[in-house]
Amino acid sequence: MDAREARVHEQTFEIVVRGRLSPELAATLTGYDVFVDDDSFTHVTGLVIDQAALHGLISMFGSLNIDLVSVNPAPAG
Repeated sequence: MDAREARVHEQTFEIVVRGRLSPELAATLTGYDVFVDDDSFTHVTGLVIDQAALHGLISMFGSLNIDLVSVNPAPAG
């Protein structure tokens, strides 16, 4: 598989969860932009390399009992 084929599944996603993430958890999300909006929803946005990585992020939030609000493709950049 060449580099072009490896990038086929990469996509930027925005994951929104209810509440604020602890600073320690936010620090583990290397490569993602994390911000809290005025309604106290945390937005985690970044490039996800494939479906397995996306499912891993979703599973991590679930295992920590963090309420998932939405998962949506986001414009790159």
